[in-house]
Amino acid sequence: CVRMAIGNGLRPDIWERFQSRFQIQQIAEFYAATEGNFGFINTENKVGAVGFLSPLIQKKHPGKIIKYDFETGGPYRDENGWCVPCQAGEVGELVGIIETKDVTRRFDGYTNRYDTEKKMIRNVFRKNDCYFRSGDLLWTDKEGYLYFHDRVGDTYRWKGENVSTTEVEATITTSLKEEVDECVAYGVSVPGCEGKAGMLLIKPAATISTGREGSFDLEHLFSVVKEKLPNYAQPQFIRLCGEEERIGVTGTFKYRKIQLVEEGFNPRNIAAAEVGEEAGRTIRLFFRDKKQFIPLDDTLYKRIISGEVQL
Repeated sequence: CVRMAIGNGLRPDIWERFQSRFQIQQIAEFYAATEGNFGFINTENKVGAVGFLSPLIQKKHPGKIIKYDFETGGPYRDENGWCVPCQAGEVGELVGIIETKDVTRRFDGYTNRYDTEKKMIRNVFRKNDCYFRSGDLLWTDKEGYLYFHDRVGDTYRWKGENVSTTEVEATITTSLKEEVDECVAYGVSVPGCEGKAGMLLIKPAATISTGREGSFDLEHLFSVVKEKLPNYAQPQFIRLCGEEERIGVTGTFKYRKIQLVEEGFNPRNIAAAEVGEEAGRTIRLFFRDKKQFIPLDDTLYKRIISGEVQL
């Protein structure tokens, strides 16, 4: 068996299955960034944790989790203009203090000055201090273990609540592990609606076909969505990948969500989708009504954006 696996990015929903399948005695998950000025590591085999920060040394460690304002899309500031540290269980953005005289806490930036400035935040806890913005939302438990929540920008608001795409993806892949190979959650704009409605891109484990054996079980998906997710986090739209399609990822294996968000739920924007109900054609887009997922065609799309169909 494997004595230890060390790395980062192991999803909590597959952690234990992965460890059991390959008989790995210990998994050491760490959190760090190439250009970052701090890091964490979980050496205690704590499932899902990306690191550990003892409450005894939290004040001395350069990394801090500060409250995030989901309305403005930036760090939250109090009435005096200062950022506010998160308590255990609170989700916030992870930042690291920049100290140019300390080589371990420097941030040298990028070749583009604008990109460098975007990753820095000043006047955080005191005048003229400066911190590196990780762009990641994390939280800690009472013991000091850190958990990844989402990327800034991946969390969206719907019905006045914050929706974590990571949590939605984990719920779907865990509940439908025999039916879903990959799942990507994101928010899409709907005219006349405040916030963003949830949408899922699913790569099924089985061949997708309509009215034939082996088709993806949308009824099961609907029941999982209703039972396992709160109302505000339930996806309104479903997009299914074709058998030969691949979900695009970046060089660091993160899903390319920007294009998916831009395509939205408009059938005409999704070149790969063949939306229709004719025999032998694949239906790729679906809309969640009160009882089931129904095919989303041009007619239904127009009814949704006109406000005739309420979300």
